[in-house]
Amino acid sequence: MKKFCQLLYLVFVFTLFVPGFAFAYIDPGTGSLILQALAAAAFSALAFWSSLREKIKNFFKKKNK
Repeated sequence: MKKFCQLLYLVFVFTLFVPGFAFAYIDPGTGSLILQALAAAAFSALAFWSSLREKIKNFFKKKNK
């Protein structure tokens, strides 16, 4: 039974990582759109985390009166 499970796992991994035929392509317009969306997501995440860090820093900062 253990060998059967190992064989089943091996077949699953093999079928998962073996490339198949792709009958499509990504034209340059779609590729640039994807890159632009990834860049926008990265800069949005950077802005979100930096503003969140500043809010946390300001919350714990001592207030001098």
